[in-house]
Amino acid sequence: MSDRPAFIDNRDGNTLARALREVLAAPQPDRAREGPTPPDQVRIATAFFSPSGFVQIAGALSRVPEVRLLPGADRPADEPASRRALGEPAGAFEQRRLGARLRRMDDGLRRERDRLPYTRTSATALRTLIAALRGGNVEVRRYERAFLHAKAYILISGGDGFGAPEGIIAGSANLTAAGLSDNLELNLGRYDRPIVERARAWFDGLWEQSEPYDLADVFEVVLSAPAPLGDLP
Repeated sequence: MSDRPAFIDNRDGNTLARALREVLAAPQPDRAREGPTPPDQVRIATAFFSPSGFVQIAGALSRVPEVRLLPGADRPADEPASRRALGEPAGAFEQRRLGARLRRMDDGLRRERDRLPYTRTSATALRTLIAALRGGNVEVRRYERAFLHAKAYILISGGDGFGAPEGIIAGSANLTAAGLSDNLELNLGRYDRPIVERARAWFDGLWEQSEPYDLADVFEVVLSAPAPLGDLP
């Protein structure tokens, strides 16, 4: 493809959500009758996550055989309350801050879940997310060894990659509605195999060091509870 998205800033319709949908549905050269070919694998690293962000690309991801989602905890801004204890080793202090940030991430996901409006749009977003997470092609782990600030969307094809989308889009945008569509962001795309392979190796190294994370369980409780959101058709 000659028009693969290379510069994405969420302005004037140039959103990351649109770029990802386009590249995930990249058509095969000279194989138009067979339709778009998805990548074999998609790997996503993100410091923040939201169902409303995921749903913007869920349709395209549903055709991908293997999706790996790796959230992590972003390093906080200077926090006056976070002080190194007298005699506390630097490594232990860093791990304590990381642990607190991971707990804050859990709390933040639950707060977002609990603040979801009782609308059909919210119910649809949640059901789409949970179906994807329980559908067998999406696996979630969380990186807990260090702060993770990276935001990367890596598309991998098998074989010679003929016709299938392959590349990496990386920059400032998290997998949230604001990151994919609303915030002023800057993300750049690369589609040369050596860079893609290097990005894949980077991601897979973190993945092997990460812990399984049941993201669906965080949000399923909303649809199972006797509340208006769960009752919406």
